[in-house]
Amino acid sequence: MNGIIKSIAAMAIISFCLSACGGESSGESSGDMPNSGNSGLNTALLSDSAKRGHDIYVDPGYSCVGCHGLQGQGTSAGGPLNAVNQAACATCGDIATLTTYNDALMPAAPYDPASCTGACASDVSQFIIEGFIEGKALSGDNNNPPPAAPGINVNPTSGLTTTEAGGTATFTISLNTLPTENVDITLLSDNAAEGSVNPTSLTFTTANWNQLQTVTVTGMDDAVLDGNIAYNIVTTAASNDADYAAIDPADVAVTNTDNEVPDPGVITVDPVAGLVTSENGDTATFTIVLGTVPTQTVTIGLSSSNAAEGNVSPASVAFTTANYNVPQTVTVTGVDDAAAPMVDGDIAYSVVTAPAISVDPSYSARDASDVSVTNTDNDVQPVISQFTVDQATVAFGGMVTLNWASDGDACTAGGANPGNQWMGPKLATSMLTLTNLTTSGVNQFTLTCTKDGIDSEVATVDVTVAAAPGAPTVNLTADPLMNVAFNGSSALTWSTVNADSCIATSTPANATWDNANKPVNGDNEVIANLTAASNIFTLACTNAGGLVTTVNTNVTVVQPNPTISLTADNQNITIGDSVTLTWNATDLASCVASSVPANAAWTCAKGVLATQNEVIANLQASTTFTLNCTGVNGAPVSSSETVTAMADPDLLLGKSFYDGQCAMCHAADGTGTAIFYPLPIGPNMCANNVNPGNGEVCSDQATLEAYLSVYMPNTVFPCDGDCARSVSKYILNNFLTQ
Repeated sequence: MNGIIKSIAAMAIISFCLSACGGESSGESSGDMPNSGNSGLNTALLSDSAKRGHDIYVDPGYSCVGCHGLQGQGTSAGGPLNAVNQAACATCGDIATLTTYNDALMPAAPYDPASCTGACASDVSQFIIEGFIEGKALSGDNNNPPPAAPGINVNPTSGLTTTEAGGTATFTISLNTLPTENVDITLLSDNAAEGSVNPTSLTFTTANWNQLQTVTVTGMDDAVLDGNIAYNIVTTAASNDADYAAIDPADVAVTNTDNEVPDPGVITVDPVAGLVTSENGDTATFTIVLGTVPTQTVTIGLSSSNAAEGNVSPASVAFTTANYNVPQTVTVTGVDDAAAPMVDGDIAYSVVTAPAISVDPSYSARDASDVSVTNTDNDVQPVISQFTVDQATVAFGGMVTLNWASDGDACTAGGANPGNQWMGPKLATSMLTLTNLTTSGVNQFTLTCTKDGIDSEVATVDVTVAAAPGAPTVNLTADPLMNVAFNGSSALTWSTVNADSCIATSTPANATWDNANKPVNGDNEVIANLTAASNIFTLACTNAGGLVTTVNTNVTVVQPNPTISLTADNQNITIGDSVTLTWNATDLASCVASSVPANAAWTCAKGVLATQNEVIANLQASTTFTLNCTGVNGAPVSSSETVTAMADPDLLLGKSFYDGQCAMCHAADGTGTAIFYPLPIGPNMCANNVNPGNGEVCSDQATLEAYLSVYMPNTVFPCDGDCARSVSKYILNNFLTQ
């Protein structure tokens, strides 16, 4: 019902107060006036005074409808209300005010306003309020439009634009229907750094509820090149009117346009770090875009610092005046190990951006940021989760059962091999019983499993077999027994009881150990230069009765993995700068350095420690540095790094300026001429920037730059800023320092 009252009140108050009041009306209201039944209005719900007012309102003799319209909405027949009377009727929604208004403003001459006083004005006012404002006369089939629903109109809600230069945008807010209580609208920018709102609140009353209220949004400035930023004006409603308290007004979308201009020559790469590829061929992407429109095409080459780990597509990107501001996507793809699968871990590499190639001096030789990438390893070393024996000590000729389990594809048995029972390929998970163990002493059994061509670590179990009855007792140990360094050593120690002779053998053969006359009273011996992965040392001792006891021990050696990685701290430098070369080595015996073109500071033998570095000073040309190394196992390995040395962009720019008009001032060799203001011959004969001719040292950059910015031929070739800096650099580098 509140909605109906509000909508009809809206029609009545606006129309009544803002329209003309003319026509015909006279006479007092009385209770016995006829109730007109053809007005199209329903009077059943009206009070008696309102019913009397209805009859006066629709009676042609009174013509109140000529003043207030067919449904109380007003007409222009009598001329508009003047400003005073319109203001006086700002609250014509109550009976007292409306009665006073009707009493004073009911139709004038030739109709007498005095004829519509007292009950006449009161009854008509009562009818207007009950019938139209409260809507009691509008029920039924009277073809009236349906009442409006409560609502908060925000227009527009999107498409607004402000600027960092202080540009503004506006929108409006109004209500759909008359509220029973004030409706307060709060307005807030969700990004005050981009835009402010004014006012920050609006109030709608029963008097101004249908009036459009304007809100202004102003763009805020910053000193950041951040592009166009979207933000919102958030609107919130509060009211004691239950209908309006439940409404959440629409927010307004705004965009604040940036007013910062990028510097010429800016090349943006995004992102420059954090990219991840994989040996499974997974890819990563980044983008490249120019900051300003170039005068000519700008081409940027792209390459991988380690093609064995990742490749780049495309090999170059080109920007023109048409697409300079469209980011171009570069894709990096991970590369799998080229040879046999190898657990090499996650490897870091980079996408190298070559210096830009362009005739545009703003972009020529500009070097964009390289991009850091990591290629994740897809090779996993298999794991032997179980390798056990049911008993660690057995009698001579006894038996044991080995159990093993792994996540590999297959396994290989090694180490002790009693009766050729423990050798060759095995299932990845299984068990095996070994019988008739007759090799007295420690029998070491080994197991290696393979998955996708990658070997697991070697697993071992030891079984001690008792000596044969009556046979000599023999003990043989090695220290260390496992994981001896390549080319390392192990000490063999033995002792015997009741032995008359001992013979030592080994697999592979080892000249130091193999001997038919080992002392029977025990000894120790250091075996050096071990290189085989598995070294089985055997000692067979015989007593006077001819009984033999044979024992062995297996010494495992860690196999080398010779590697060399050479990197530069900066792959792109200016001619004359220094570069630091760093190399990381594993299992190397020697390294020799070379370079193309030859660089005397680099070309020589290099150390093979884990991490080393060397500074190459005053690099004058693009150079490829190489380390050719030999592993401790004799395997060759190498690594190269290319450092690009470019001319200083300032020198290139200075030469172009100088070759243009500056030579008219400073002569072909920079020593000066009589034309314009000369630079006198000699590094200590430079005119200062106040009075040419007064001697002042001009061999430093700042002084010469200041001189040039003042005294270069401005009438022919204006020179300041970059021009003065570049030309002064060029003169100092090419003439005054020769």
